[in-house]
Amino acid sequence: MKRYGVALCVGVTLVFGLGFGQGCSGGGMDRAFWQSVKANNFTAPSRRTPDELAACLGSPDPELRDALAYEIFTNWLRGGRLSALVMKSLVRSLVQNLGTGIGQAEGESTLLRSFSALILSEAIRRDNQASYLEPPEFAEVLNAALAYLPAERDLRGFDSRYGYVHGVAHGSDLLWRLA
Repeated sequence: MKRYGVALCVGVTLVFGLGFGQGCSGGGMDRAFWQSVKANNFTAPSRRTPDELAACLGSPDPELRDALAYEIFTNWLRGGRLSALVMKSLVRSLVQNLGTGIGQAEGESTLLRSFSALILSEAIRRDNQASYLEPPEFAEVLNAALAYLPAERDLRGFDSRYGYVHGVAHGSDLLWRLA
């Protein structure tokens, strides 16, 4: 776990600051790369850190986003492979993402909001098991979730181009974990 330390914290901040989906297949990290990570018991290959996966969570490619990135990232979160420091940075970035393009009825920005809410639900699941968020940080997530769900205008469940969009469902997952 220590090898993910500070580099991961900085990397998560940089990746989330650039937005999901950008560079998801760049740097030799194509579909085959992520398939090999999944096939290798979700183990991050050497010289790679889990933050690089975050770029795929908002990808318009449903296989990269759902079948690979989401599943791998969730495995890493549930496996406790991210430190509290990294989790706090991740939570801050995901909370910010909930507002990206909010109010738009359709578009790719919904993927960023939706899958940020879904990963936030996993981050809160982890906090419920072993608290790492301070009360004000937890309250920030709660307030963001309460603002996000009624403001989400993209009500698609499934889109023939993007696959599962689920902004409302993933927002509900987040509220469920917060409750």
